[in-house]
Formats: sequence, C-alpha cells, structure tokens
Amino acid sequence: MNENELFLDLNVGLPLDIDQYKKAGDFDKAIKLIDELLTKGVNDTHLRNSLILQKEIMKRTVYDYPHTMDDALRILKDKNDSFTMEDLERYMDEKRFSWVYINKEIRILDRFDGCLLRYEDYRKKINEYKDINIEDTDRYKMISKIKSQGHLEHKIRITHSIKIKDEYFKKGMKVTVHIPIPKVCEHQKDIVIEKCSDNPIISDENHKYRTVCFKKEMNENETFFVTYSYTSYYDYIDLNKYVPEECDIKEYLNEEYPHIVFTDHLRKLTADITKDCDNDLGKAKAIYDYITLNMNYSFQPAYFIRDNIPEYTVNNLRGDCGFFALTFITMCRIAGIPAHFESGLYVGKDDVGAHDWAKFYIKPFGWLYADPSFGVGSRMGNDEESRKYFFGNLDYERMTANSGYYPKFEIEKKYFSNDPFDNQTGEIETDERGLRDTETQHSITGEYYD
Repeated sequence: MNENELFLDLNVGLPLDIDQYKKAGDFDKAIKLIDELLTKGVNDTHLRNSLILQKEIMKRTVYDYPHTMDDALRILKDKNDSFTMEDLERYMDEKRFSWVYINKEIRILDRFDGCLLRYEDYRKKINEYKDINIEDTDRYKMISKIKSQGHLEHKIRITHSIKIKDEYFKKGMKVTVHIPIPKVCEHQKDIVIEKCSDNPIISDENHKYRTVCFKKEMNENETFFVTYSYTSYYDYIDLNKYVPEECDIKEYLNEEYPHIVFTDHLRKLTADITKDCDNDLGKAKAIYDYITLNMNYSFQPAYFIRDNIPEYTVNNLRGDCGFFALTFITMCRIAGIPAHFESGLYVGKDDVGAHDWAKFYIKPFGWLYADPSFGVGSRMGNDEESRKYFFGNLDYERMTANSGYYPKFEIEKKYFSNDPFDNQTGEIETDERGLRDTETQHSITGEYYD
C-alpha cells in the first residue's frame, strides 16, 4: 500500500483526548497516546489511518517551526538592532507569518522573515525598500506585451537535480527518485529531454503527473538530474469578447479529498460572495476578487501538515500559491464551475521556483486560467492591472508538470511523499521510508534561449 493513500482519511479526525493534546501543542503526549491505541489495535480502518497520519504530521510540524521567540528576535536584530520583542509580537498579531504551540512553547515558521518582506514598513526598516514605478517592472511590461501582441513565447531550458544529504546516505541504499518534467498542455510544446542520469523511466508526455524516475541501489551517494527544454507560449484571451454561456461539461465539479471539501462554512461563504452574479464568469471573478482583494501572501509550512487548506485560508485570510489555488478551485466547484489544479514551476529570467495555479471552465472560452497567488501579490504591490490580468489569463513563465493535486506517479511510491499534494521539487524514497525535505537537497536552474 502507498502510505500517501492514508491522506484520504485525513478528515476523519482524532479521538477527543488525543485531539485536545494536539491542539494544545503537547505533541509528545498525543503521539504517546496514539502509539498506545495502535498497540491495542483499532478495528476502524479509517480511524487507524488517521492516527498513523496525524502522528507523522506532528513529527513533521516540529521541523517546519524551528524558531523560538528568542531565535526569531535574534534573526530580526541581525537585520536591524532596533527590533524589539514588541515588534515581533505585533507582526504575529497582524498574522504576517505562521506560528504554533509545540510542547507548551511558541514556535515560529522557518521562513518567517521571508513573509515579512512582503510588507513595505518592514522593508523600509531593514533598508530594502525601493520606490518602484509599476509600469517599469518586468511583469507589467510582459503583460502589456501579451495583451498588445496577442501571443508571446520563449524557449526555456531547465536543469533539475536532487540528492540525499551525505549525513543520511548509507551504502547499499535502494532508492526510487522522481523529478517532475513538463507535460504536453495548452501552453507547452517542443518538449525534449536533453540529458539525465542513467536508466531513466520517463512518464508518457500526457501523464497527469509527469516525472522522470530512477531506481537504483547506490554504493556511493550521487546526484540524480535531468535537463530538458521546451517552448512556453501564451495566447491572450479577452474576456469581454463573448457573453458567457451555460456550462456544458460535468468534470471537475465534485469534492476531491482530502482538501477540496465542501464544508458548510465554504458553502455559505461561496453563496454570499456570488449572490449578485448573473453567470458563471461573474461568479468565478467574484471568488477571485474575494481572495485577491482580502488575503495576504505568506509562506506556509509543508502542505503535509495541514488538515484542510481552503478552510485555513478563508479563516486566516492568508496563504501561498497552493493555498489560494485550492481555495479558488473548491469555491468554484461549490458554485457549479468546473475547476482543477495545475502546478510545476515558475520560470522567470533570474529565478525558478515551485508554483501552483488554477484552471476553470467557462463556455464559450473553454478552459481559462486563474493565478490568485500572483493576483494577491499584485495587489500587495499596488499593481491593479496585473491583478485583473491573472483572472482568465496566464504568462509564459511556467513549467507545467501536473494537471491535478495529490499526485499518483506512473512508477508508484510506497512511502510518505515529502510533498503529498504537489510534484515540484522532486521525491526520494528508500526501501524503508520516504525522505523528508530536511534529508535531501535539490537545485533547479533555468534559462531562456532562442
């Protein structure tokens, strides 16, 4: 059995006593009670799955929240010695980054200082503020060019590598390695695997979660890699060109556990947001506007440890690209609009990183794109034109590897994934267990070429 199938029972929950210890941050006690219960035996398969999964979630939470309050203050003081504990507490109260209680102590997200960089007052305090003319930014220029020309494309080459950190390597390890590669889709063509590690198993170009896979017994630690090239292109869609019609497809309308779940809260909120809309395009735009005008971008811990991503997002009015995309998709489906997840990489001229976005279906346009994360970021950067653009349209700075979330690879995994909902930075598992992000290292570099 693939351990990742346990996530289908993520929403089962925990017995009351264990749940209370977990919510109080007493992970040691909660895990102790889970072990005792599993030792006695649990006849309810779904509850047993939830217990095993929640135990792993608590263990991983510790890695994602490494900083104490004193640690975090020292990090801030390294940037500007005038920071005080009151500043840190104010940032916490303003929900600028995520924190949790673990074993009766406040612990702060690993990348909390990266979250703070989204805020102008913080950037000014650490002397990283620049007064930028929006029309001079690369993104604004790119969007203007796409809209004026109707079509843009670039040839892109990416090298992606992953290896086990030396301290976790053991001679004779049998490993299965997955690295995401581009799949055929509406805005990618001319895909070529130029070179890679020996004996690759390459998924079909239309596979929903495309990877190159390596299976090997290693006597020495080595780096697994793939270099691929493709053409990324995009055609601008003017949403004012046609009057939207009634939806004529029935796919991508249902719940999709564990995160695309139609809770009572999400049903009510979606109804409130869309109550004055006359058609599906208006409903989808109202959902997009609600997210992008009311929420702030904030780095998140590993998706592995979140119980219900859309509920978290609307309750806290913050998230990252995957959180915003899953929330948009869930609310669209509740409103009767087909929608699904896409992910892979953001590939800018000087930066490559993991990214998620959404697709939704409106007749007569067909499938349209929405990138609520870029929409939120545009609003936070006072770029209203870009915020509006990313409803219905996309850019060419993408590598799409997945046309859904919760990936099931062609060469199936056996153990917990490092990221069970995305296929972006690569996965390694041994013949004993799946390796976590803290046990591997990866590199992704890209270039535009003609």
